[in-house]
Amino acid sequence: RALVAALVDAPPAPDPCDDPPTPPAPPTDSSLIAVWGTSGAPGRSSVAVSVAHALAKSAPTLLIDADTANPSVAHLLGLPVDVSGLSALSRQAVRAPIGPLDLHRLASPRSPGLDVLTGLTSPHRWREAAPSSLERILEAARGAYRFVVVDVSATSLDPLPSLRRPGGGRDDAALAVLAAADRVLVVARGDTVGINRLDHLAKWWEDSGLEAPLDLVVSRVSASSVGGRPAAVLMPALSSILPGRRVHLLPEESAVPEAALRGMAPAEYAPDCATAAVADALADTLM
Repeated sequence: RALVAALVDAPPAPDPCDDPPTPPAPPTDSSLIAVWGTSGAPGRSSVAVSVAHALAKSAPTLLIDADTANPSVAHLLGLPVDVSGLSALSRQAVRAPIGPLDLHRLASPRSPGLDVLTGLTSPHRWREAAPSSLERILEAARGAYRFVVVDVSATSLDPLPSLRRPGGGRDDAALAVLAAADRVLVVARGDTVGINRLDHLAKWWEDSGLEAPLDLVVSRVSASSVGGRPAAVLMPALSSILPGRRVHLLPEESAVPEAALRGMAPAEYAPDCATAAVADALADTLM
């Protein structure tokens, strides 16, 4: 009798003829922003998190961790690190077309307006982020979000023909994103080593044939790293390396590591910090 009662009280099964859920309305003008930069941990992921958080205040934003060398976004935002949204969506992209509903299903809601597609669970699994799958993911993301911010790893800076290896290479994911991007944020550390690495990167970019507009973000700027009046010291050097580009200086401040320790964006942890102000100003230029 209990079984009969349960069957009687159970909700009706969905009608297979019912229409599928309606996908969210696509944005009218989507922007894809790649966050790239020099080697040596200049803070690409922190910049990607801060910029995505700032953009999400104005329109639906997706943050994708496509860093195949050091995926870090989930760690920075306190999201589960044992499951990769990027890997799951890449596998699906091999089997069938993907659309906005697939993205919304596999991305992790992080805060109002901001979803996150978490990165690889291990750098050893970099082949899961195949360029062909990643290109399909980016195309679907453009149809679902006003802003798509993609964190990518530093590249080897080898000449592009040598990067196109028959079996693929670790740089391929970053190159696919850079080729698809509407804007590229180049992140470099504001010290002697960081500026030298930026010089090498700028020469590689000039020879690469890639065409997205570049903005420069210089992180961890302090008087102790470049001397007194850091902006006055850095700006002439930066303008000679990448002339005519917007430059955003991020000062060295404790709010960034303290926010990461708590799984928060810097603006969530310390809304009045300098990093939050720079991220807001940078987001304004991307709208």
